[in-house]
Amino acid sequence: MFAVFGIDPKKVKEKAHKLALAVVGKAQKKAKETKGKTKVPAVEVVEAELLAKLLESTPPIRVSPEYSMPTTCEQYIAMAEKEGFIRCAVFIKAPAVSKDKKGRSKTVQRYVQFVPGQDYQLKGF
Repeated sequence: MFAVFGIDPKKVKEKAHKLALAVVGKAQKKAKETKGKTKVPAVEVVEAELLAKLLESTPPIRVSPEYSMPTTCEQYIAMAEKEGFIRCAVFIKAPAVSKDKKGRSKTVQRYVQFVPGQDYQLKGF
């Protein structure tokens, strides 16, 4: 099964705004404690800095339902980029080996970035 993963800049901007308000609030509290000797940064400046950092560090999330063909995902990527999503990529649900709490091996399904022509079958299990 294939799916499209990407980043929604609207959600990242909301997160940056919340974090900026928290940073400015802490700075105001500190300025109050030091009787105005420390500067309080503007919310917009802090938000812009946080937004740039968050856009780089935010991992992509699944933005589409599962599809059976990667060509359908390519069409979805075209629509998602028109909506403003960034760093969109096709991922495939491939088998992987995982260990449980007791150390036993088990087969699980994980999303990995799709590369055409690569074999995604589990080997040696």
